Amino acid sequence: VYLSSVFPAAAEGTLCIDCSTIDPNTTRELAGAAQEAKVRMVDAPVSGGVGGAEAGTLTFMVGGSEVDFASASELLVSMGKNLVHCGGAGNGQVAKICNNLVLGISMNAVSEAMNLGVQLGIDPHTLAGIINTSSGRCWSSDTYNPHPG
Repeated sequence: VYLSSVFPAAAEGTLCIDCSTIDPNTTRELAGAAQEAKVRMVDAPVSGGVGGAEAGTLTFMVGGSEVDFASASELLVSMGKNLVHCGGAGNGQVAKICNNLVLGISMNAVSEAMNLGVQLGIDPHTLAGIINTSSGRCWSSDTYNPHPG
């Protein structure tokens, strides 16, 4: 879409903000194409889910120049509470993929631990309470616990 429609139609100096979650290399290729088209671009993947969007508390991980980050921040601040400049083009995507890796691992660990505990006879509410007041506490256990009940 950017290469075939957006960049050719954009006025010189237009700032494009891409909030997709895609691979960093694709983002860097798009940033190069934007520069050739004399269009500015930042990658700004987001974290916080539907609840964060509704509350305006999203986190934006932004890759691009400092000048473009400052310009994008003027808009992003209306949707998010945490705006982080991660460095050059694609680095927002790097931060997002690393964050998603940690989330995926922690979700898997909470799922396995809850299943193991229930299979070995502990009440899931008791186990969740222990995990959430101990070293195993994480977003996956206290906010998005996959075990029903």
